[in-house]
Amino acid sequence: MERRSLRIVLLVCSAALALVPILPSYLPLVDFPQHVALHAIWNNIADPAFHLNGRFRVTLSTPYALPHLAAHAAAQFLGPEGGLRLVLVVSLVAFPFAALVLLRAFDRPPEIALAAFPAALSFVYWYGFISYVTSLPLILLGIALARRCAVSGRPRDAALLALVGLLTVTTHAFALLLLLLLGGVAALATTRALSRLSLVAGGLTPGLVWSAIWTISSASDVSEQPLETTWGPLRERLQYLLGSVFGAYTRDPRVLAIALASIVVLAAGLWLSRRPAPAAGDESGRRALASVAAVAICAALLCPQVFMNTWGLWERIPPVAFVAFAGALPWPAAARARARLGAGFTAVALFACGTALAQGLAFSEQARGIRELAEELPRGARVMWTACGEEQPWRTATPSFKHLGAYVQAARGGDLSYSFAHFHHMVVRYRGPRLPSVFDRSVYDLAVLRLGPRCPPLDELRKLGPIAIKGKYVALAASAVTPELAAALEPERFASDVRRTARGSR
Repeated sequence: MERRSLRIVLLVCSAALALVPILPSYLPLVDFPQHVALHAIWNNIADPAFHLNGRFRVTLSTPYALPHLAAHAAAQFLGPEGGLRLVLVVSLVAFPFAALVLLRAFDRPPEIALAAFPAALSFVYWYGFISYVTSLPLILLGIALARRCAVSGRPRDAALLALVGLLTVTTHAFALLLLLLLGGVAALATTRALSRLSLVAGGLTPGLVWSAIWTISSASDVSEQPLETTWGPLRERLQYLLGSVFGAYTRDPRVLAIALASIVVLAAGLWLSRRPAPAAGDESGRRALASVAAVAICAALLCPQVFMNTWGLWERIPPVAFVAFAGALPWPAAARARARLGAGFTAVALFACGTALAQGLAFSEQARGIRELAEELPRGARVMWTACGEEQPWRTATPSFKHLGAYVQAARGGDLSYSFAHFHHMVVRYRGPRLPSVFDRSVYDLAVLRLGPRCPPLDELRKLGPIAIKGKYVALAASAVTPELAAALEPERFASDVRRTARGSR
């Protein structure tokens, strides 16, 4: 594909990708409402009208600081949710451009970067792991710089690698571990010269030191509900592999269509590059990138599912592995064949963005009402929230109702029955204990619920004299909550087998 044509296509696909987190009024990202609430608290930490009562504090002593600092800065103009959406837009669009840098570092055809657009909307996006979404392009850039440093031996490349490593550790500690692993593989697959390998190691050292300092300093600051380290069965990883690259669930028809179309384009490229036809790019670079892809795939198969109170760890690796794998496949040198393959990737990218946008708009219709309900509630209330058994309403889509109650805290302040502020790696944290997980009318002021199978129907709830009803959302004064309803308000259990709890047991 010609350079000018590639630039145009990249811009068109980037515009389509940017619309995915911009247009829907509610984003179907599981954790997103909790992040909005934390940023609203941050923005109003000193505002008496928000009634935070000194229960929260802001700290930048966390490896998650960079994306949240950026979102907080943008929130001064766009509001808490707008700031987070901007971070998502920049991070998503940066991923395929970082893939382009990676491919050029290994002397691979640049149009393969178009394959990265669907992978930008991976598992980590749909579950709202904002910090890790930000780290994904940095991982690709770090691998590319490790390769360049190993090829050139220039201190300038090592300095850039050190900068990217430091930026990576300020987005997510696990992302740095992945960069250290794959950057080291890229260097070893490129050269055996000790001086150049030492230069790569020196470039990766500052991020490693920073991460170690934070780990040691926070060793005594643990979460209230630590999760057991688990791996899960290998068949489960193979079962959810496609979903981890292109969405949340492998059985989602959207994910299956994207995976099948991507496989067809890659298989066509492999077929067209068969001998005696010439192949594009440098063979040594292709082999080096193949080593990176192989190690990334092995890491995804061997990495824990849950570790240090972070779950879904192995599913954070496949987007990077897919980009490396696509780039490592043989590719035809003929310009016409490459243009057609680039057109195929473009079609897949636009389909992925369009269907993701459609899912976001559809979810907005199902989720609407919570913001309108919040505006009718008193400020500074202590709220018990539940989705009444619809925390995971779809077997083939993201379970997105679980944290929608956080929009009440984002709009009206106060406190919530479940908040990410009790995780020690967040920028906003509790001072003292969190609210109880079971309903207690001596503690809570309000109960807010979304109609679902575990709670009474709307006609029965109307008899309790609700404060407000908006769509499927109902707000009740604590004094109106009956013992039977209080039992139904108990939140969904988050068991040690997080995969089965989040996906739904079978």
